[in-house]
Amino acid sequence: MVFNNQLLPESLAPHKKVGARATMTNKFAREIARMRRIEGQARGIIRMMQDERYCIDILQQLAAMEAALRAARMKVLNIHAKTCVEEVITSQDKAEQSEKLSELIALFEKMGR
Repeated sequence: MVFNNQLLPESLAPHKKVGARATMTNKFAREIARMRRIEGQARGIIRMMQDERYCIDILQQLAAMEAALRAARMKVLNIHAKTCVEEVITSQDKAEQSEKLSELIALFEKMGR
């Protein structure tokens, strides 16, 4: 399957809606692939711990995984801003706009902790 001029494995291909909810949407295809790589990093760190590898090596891998998670979080936030938030801004619905702004403020407060 080709998405954004990239060939994606079938497991990452966007799915159509099934009933009331989508099993996967194309806007998250790259982030799902990113999260699968992070999942692999976590499994590697577990193996390092099971093998009782040097603590500094484990800590370095944990730091790399944390950086990858931060990057994924920022990418999803960017997608949210370009889709959900932009849609509400253009809708001219003041109540929805206020709700989205409150959601973002709450999110930034959590991210700042």
